Parts: sequence; C-alpha cells; structure tokens
Amino acid sequence: MDITHAPEAPELSLELGRLGTVEDNKPSFSLDDLTYWAGLGLRFDYARFDLESKDGLEGFVATAAQFLQQHADPILRNESSSFHSLLAKQAERERHLSDETESQIE
Repeated sequence: MDITHAPEAPELSLELGRLGTVEDNKPSFSLDDLTYWAGLGLRFDYARFDLESKDGLEGFVATAAQFLQQHADPILRNESSSFHSLLAKQAERERHLSDETESQIE
C-alpha cells in the first residue's frame, strides 16, 4: 500500500495492490472514500487542519493514521470482502457526489 498527500489537493490517497508486482491499475482510495465506507459521511473533515503549516500537516497525518487504525483495519489487513465492499462504497459515494453537484446547479 502506498499513501500519498498533496497540499494543493487536501486528500490522503491510498493505493492498494499486491506487494512486489507491477500493477498499472491499482485501485486508489481517498480518505473521503474510507470515511464514507466507515459510515461517517461523504467527506473527511480536512477544514480543521492548516495543511500549509508544519504543525497542521503533522496533526492531519496523526489524525489520518488514527482514523485508519480505527476504521480501516479490515482493508489494511487485505480482507477480500472488505476490499470489494470499499470498491462498491466508492462508486456509491461518487454517485452521491454527482447527485449533490447536479442539485446545486439546478
């Protein structure tokens, strides 16, 4: 699993795949996807962190790590059923976000 963060796009992305293989299409999940999968809403609360400061970024990483330990353990242990459930929830979350965007436009 690779974990990445980019300050210009405040999301923590997780790429899951078999170690030691070259997979071009590893599934990628944001912390928002995991928040939705855990039943905690559509988005992770990034607003409480100043992601442009060292202290804010350290707080964010510590909170994200704690969140992953509390809510993503089945994913991190590579439980097949959890992985498939996360893929389904990711697609469902995208539909909700698309519906939300469309209703704001109207």
